[in-house]
Amino acid sequence: MEIPKKLPEFKGYTVDLRLKQFRKIDHKNMKITFIDFDSKEGKRLLAGYSNIMPS
Repeated sequence: MEIPKKLPEFKGYTVDLRLKQFRKIDHKNMKITFIDFDSKEGKRLLAGYSNIMPS
């Protein structure tokens, strides 16, 4: 049985490299925001995230 791993976070978003998306959960309003890497906002976030990723 594989142990679940915590996904990385960037600017308040959870980064899911497998699904290629950023996700943010707003617990107060019970809302989840999904941003695909290939969207305009996703590309902007991904560029910033790529700058801090270890090589």
